[in-house]
Amino acid sequence: VAQPKPNPESGYLIMKKLGVQASQAVMVGDTTHDMLMAKAAGMSSLAVTYGVHNLIELKSSYPTWIVDTFNEVVATITGQTKE
Repeated sequence: VAQPKPNPESGYLIMKKLGVQASQAVMVGDTTHDMLMAKAAGMSSLAVTYGVHNLIELKSSYPTWIVDTFNEVVATITGQTKE
């Protein structure tokens, strides 16, 4: 891509290659750049707290979900969360 995140170009490219709409896509990431890219591309976002940016930084980008473990990533994406 020509533009790095948070520009939505990479999100658009991935969705096009996979043949999915933004409403079917979830960006899983550990930085605010990931979350902002997802928002700009119109997709949901799942922030993981075990990466680069801390919880406070991640919250500032208003992700759809925030999780602390990989098991929570899988459960959230598959709709098996206990809400």
